[in-house]
Amino acid sequence: MNQVAQSQDRRRAARKQMTFRAWIESAHDERLACEVLDMTLIGARLRAPDAALPGEFTLLLDENSSLKRRCRVIWRQGFIVGLEFI
Repeated sequence: MNQVAQSQDRRRAARKQMTFRAWIESAHDERLACEVLDMTLIGARLRAPDAALPGEFTLLLDENSSLKRRCRVIWRQGFIVGLEFI
């Protein structure tokens, strides 16, 4: 079984493929644009603007910051990161 299939087997919820723009809110209230690649109720996978993304941050799911989720990075592969919502 390849590594991708193994990671899919460990998921607690089915991911819905989607692509949309979101923003990472830094500790200094700065926004970094990113791209959400897929999401579930418990986490997401995104393309980050910087491989040095902090371990925890707030993900803004719309431009006016009305939809936001606190996140913890659970895996990294270059600029692609897997998040768990906390």
